[in-house]
Amino acid sequence: MNLSQEFLEKIFLLLLTAGLSGFLIPYVLKQVDARKLRAQKIEEERKFREQRVFEADIARQTKIIEAQSQLLENLATELWEFELLAISVSYYKSHNKEEKYEAAWQEYDNKAWKYFGTIRSKISKASYLASSETYKALTNLYKNVLIPLDSDLVRLVENDVDVLAWENHHNSVQKSIGETTDQVLDLLANELRLSQKVID
Repeated sequence: MNLSQEFLEKIFLLLLTAGLSGFLIPYVLKQVDARKLRAQKIEEERKFREQRVFEADIARQTKIIEAQSQLLENLATELWEFELLAISVSYYKSHNKEEKYEAAWQEYDNKAWKYFGTIRSKISKASYLASSETYKALTNLYKNVLIPLDSDLVRLVENDVDVLAWENHHNSVQKSIGETTDQVLDLLANELRLSQKVID
């Protein structure tokens, strides 16, 4: 049997094609799959990194919100405790309750500087947790309201003024300082979005 050269070439090409198809195509497919797998792994790693960054940002924001909330709460407490301590002196003096006035003055005299220190410290924290406008309002409250309140109170005590002067001081402090403190604390609460006014 004599097979023609052309027939043998066709059989050879057929066998070569079958062999290549059997080995080359799976190899190429394996390489394509490996590339896809690497690309998928790179994408998953990227998403994982982004998720970790996102979670870290959320944790940081949570800590900032907690610090802001704590700042507002502590500052409000310290301001009102200080102001009530100061008001108690003028209240008892203007109502002729000498014993209580003396006790209130001694308590004020013993605690005022501690309050000044803690209030100023909390105002300094506000420089990191609030806007410069709010920080400035808090600083103005401290310098232009609390310090003059202390100076006025000391002047009244040292000059041993009459009851009318104490009444005037008491009424002025009770109204203006209370309103100013409320306004500044409202400004801080609104800015920090910790006020019901902002939510509504």
